[in-house]
Amino acid sequence: MRNIMSKMAAVFLAGALVFSGNVKAAALPEADTTTRATEVVSDASYWSSFRKDNSNMAIVDTKLPTGDTAVIEKWKTDGLGVGSPIIVGDDLYIAGGKMLRRVDRITGKVLAEQEMVMSTGYFSYAAYGDGKIFVPLNSGVLQAFDADTLKPLWRTQGDGQQPLCPVTYDNGNVYVGTSNGNGSVGSFYCFSSADGDTERSDEIQERIWIDEESACYWAGATIVGQAVIYGNEKGLVQSRNKLTGEVIDSYQAESNIRGSIAYDAGRGTIYFTSKDAQKVYAMTVNGDGSFNKNKVLEGDVNGLVTSTPVAYNGRVYVMAGNITSRGGLNVFDAKTMDLIYEVDIDGPSQSSPLLTTAYATVENNKTVYLYVALNNSVGTVKVIKDFEGNTEPDVKDLYVPSNPQYCTASLVSDQTGTLYYKNDSGYLWALNTTGPELIPGDVNGDGRVDSEDALTTLQCSVGKTDISEAFFSCADVDNDGKITAADALLILQYSVGKISDFKPR
Repeated sequence: MRNIMSKMAAVFLAGALVFSGNVKAAALPEADTTTRATEVVSDASYWSSFRKDNSNMAIVDTKLPTGDTAVIEKWKTDGLGVGSPIIVGDDLYIAGGKMLRRVDRITGKVLAEQEMVMSTGYFSYAAYGDGKIFVPLNSGVLQAFDADTLKPLWRTQGDGQQPLCPVTYDNGNVYVGTSNGNGSVGSFYCFSSADGDTERSDEIQERIWIDEESACYWAGATIVGQAVIYGNEKGLVQSRNKLTGEVIDSYQAESNIRGSIAYDAGRGTIYFTSKDAQKVYAMTVNGDGSFNKNKVLEGDVNGLVTSTPVAYNGRVYVMAGNITSRGGLNVFDAKTMDLIYEVDIDGPSQSSPLLTTAYATVENNKTVYLYVALNNSVGTVKVIKDFEGNTEPDVKDLYVPSNPQYCTASLVSDQTGTLYYKNDSGYLWALNTTGPELIPGDVNGDGRVDSEDALTTLQCSVGKTDISEAFFSCADVDNDGKITAADALLILQYSVGKISDFKPR
């Protein structure tokens, strides 16, 4: 039956040439290859690394869903892997398996893809800088790609360990750590971002410096002046000269560090967590990169903690728990690190909070909203409301994924208020309170009706592809409740001006 339908599809497309004149039957829409990339990526990077930027705070001033209105799936896509998205211009970059992909954040369409020298690990935290995308890969390899074309530029030799550490880019240098599965072995590296040999795509980039004694398991760095500051599995927080690797200062935490170092420039303070000790720390950084160790503040967290803290308006927010332990939300006073309140949010969370200040006014006591996901078998997204003087938790379910699964990921937002969420199912979702603008016949959401929409509709009618639920009505232009070849024909006729409107039968 499938073969018969495929032959019918071929006949239909061939016939489309007859009435459309100069329109050719399109092939299955594919990603642009590195030699066929047609769009130029803006230099304006909105979300350039795991925690948005080098502060590792993930604080935005964009109006995001608050839980008062139902969240809609603008689109979802499978097969994009497990990498944490970054945003440059209008595009998402996602690494998964052996592929790096550039995805239109409006429609979810893959615009370009490039095979990498090897696959990512289960976690991949890429970064953007210097017009390049830097992706950590298996065996401790870091590979650089041109952000416009996805052309490979260089790779590192690798140390045989896992790529578990978020990448940090700063002023021509790239910083990344590695670790084995239990955090007993690994290193922290500094590389130049420059492409020394533009004729080659496989050149080996030599390191500028290395810390061979730092296994970095989810422990990303921050940049403070001339210092790069990071933690390791031994619980040691180090400040090193970012250009030479010379040690400026260090501080020994009570146990292993499995989160990035967050930096509040306003207070000149770094915040970090200690997983097994269930602690959060606040420590001032001096102008030369050294630490004020005479007054290090600590707070007790209600579970094992791998979350990166977020500090805003005198409060520090930390999530806790993993698949084997409970935890939840912990809110601390930034001046004292005394606990203000804590709450079990119906499951553990290993997300680092995303926080929006877009609703904060003097009148509402600077209300903010935070977004995290649960690491349980469902992976529910939670929204947390907080404000000055608040001592009571206000937590809502924001979104229950249509493909439930465990989730260790943190949420990402774009410039227009869309949230991006992924879990262990391999799906990536774009979420907002309003769906995409729906134009009859525009089944891919790119704002126009063309032969590509007709082909996608036809392929859906014979089971060759799926159209998301949000765009079902755009494909069903004859309004009979089904997507058929008749819909595809109408869309194609409309795209070449043979009909001026879609009228239900």
